[in-house]
Amino acid sequence: MSDTLNQKKDIAFAFDNISGSYDRANRFISLGMDLRWRKRMMSLVPLNRPLHMLDIACGTCDSVIVAVKERDNITKLVGLDASEGMLTVGREKLKHKGIDNVELIKGDMQALPFEDHTFDIVSIVFGLRNAPDTAKAVSEAARVVKKGGKCLFLEFSMPDKMIFRAFYYIYLRFLMPVLAFMVSGKYSAYKYLFNSVNEFYRPDEILKMMQEECLESKVISMAGGTVWLYEGVK
Repeated sequence: MSDTLNQKKDIAFAFDNISGSYDRANRFISLGMDLRWRKRMMSLVPLNRPLHMLDIACGTCDSVIVAVKERDNITKLVGLDASEGMLTVGREKLKHKGIDNVELIKGDMQALPFEDHTFDIVSIVFGLRNAPDTAKAVSEAARVVKKGGKCLFLEFSMPDKMIFRAFYYIYLRFLMPVLAFMVSGKYSAYKYLFNSVNEFYRPDEILKMMQEECLESKVISMAGGTVWLYEGVK
């Protein structure tokens, strides 16, 4: 069993340890671009009807907050995460912003505690690669989305173009963990980020997983091929 897979099995504990500094480090190492990527994802959410939405691996609720701001037709929003520490930070952020219509629960993305066909929108933002079994996580997301609903996944990947790939490799492998340590005082959790991205599936492989779950799928490349936005309609 690889070290990365072992770390994935203990991912909740790892994120508990960095929950207090996660947002600050995230803004710093992404140069604030992560919020723009989340807004791009929400632009794929329809406005013409009331929606129920589930955000899997919601972390400290950045995507939940963007969803509330960008789409006022979301009448029910549930955030799920395996890390109680991240959820605690998320609850405080929601309280500070006066958002009281979001339910946050602790749970496993590979065994979602919901009935089939429950949500109109199911999102996973930078959390899919943390699943020990990626195909199972995709399957669970597809299971709980309604017919005609959407699964939206936002995830990192190593870019195809050699010049971008070389730069991104150097950044993730050497620079990013050091920068994150300077901001958060944590190192190993952000070293894991490099391994999880470097070893993750290619976009065409994720699309195949989605299509096997009867999702009509397409993908949008962003940030030089380092970030990918997957859209699957059931």
